[in-house]
Amino acid sequence: MELATTHPHIFELPTEILCIIFWYACGPSPFENGAEHLPAYTEVPISHVCRRWRSTSLNYPKLWTTIVYDRRLPRMRRYQVVDHLKTYIRRAAGHPLDVRFASLQLYDQGNVHLMLELLLENSSTWHRISVALPFYIFKTKLIDRLRGAHAPLLEFYQIEVCGYNLPGLFPSSPPPTPILSTPRLTHLSFRTLEFPSSIPCSPYLTTIHSDYPA
Repeated sequence: MELATTHPHIFELPTEILCIIFWYACGPSPFENGAEHLPAYTEVPISHVCRRWRSTSLNYPKLWTTIVYDRRLPRMRRYQVVDHLKTYIRRAAGHPLDVRFASLQLYDQGNVHLMLELLLENSSTWHRISVALPFYIFKTKLIDRLRGAHAPLLEFYQIEVCGYNLPGLFPSSPPPTPILSTPRLTHLSFRTLEFPSSIPCSPYLTTIHSDYPA
C-alpha cells in the first residue's frame, strides 16, 4: 500500500521556475503601461514561507527592484521606512530600480533626507523614477544633486513638488524643476510654472509632459 505524501510538489520545482512564479506573484511594476498598480510587497511573505523560498527569493535580486511609497499603502512607522528602503536596495544588488516616492510629505524631514540620500547614492541603477518632493527640499543642496545625478540607465523620470495648489505657500515663481541628463531617457514629466531652461539630450526621448497648477 502506497502512503500518501504531504510534501507539496511546488517544493520540488527547479529554482529557475520558482523565480518566475515569484516574479509573477508580485505583479507588474507601477510603471508598466502607465498603470496605477500598487505593489502588495508580496516578495516579503514569499521570503518567509520556508528556508528554500527565503534563500531563493533573497538570491533573486530582480524581485526587490520595485520600491513604492504611496499614501494608499499602509504607512510605515518613521523608524521603519529608511531600513525598509535600505533592505530593498541591498537585496536588489545593483539591478535597475523602479522607484516611486509619492508620499514623502507623510514622513519627517530627517527621514525624507535619508531616503533621498539613499536614492542618490544608487542613481547609477535608476531605471524608472517618480518622486513627489516636499517644497522644503528646494532649500537644500539635495536639489542640485538631483539635477546632476549620474543615471546612465534611467528611462523614465517624473518629478513634481507637493502642494503647488495650496495658496500662499509658494513664491510667485517656484525653483526650476530638476532635470537629469541621461542617454537612455525616453519619458520626462515635470510639474512647474516655468518651462525648464534645458531639456536633456537623449536620442530616445519620445515623451515630454509638463503640467502646472490651475
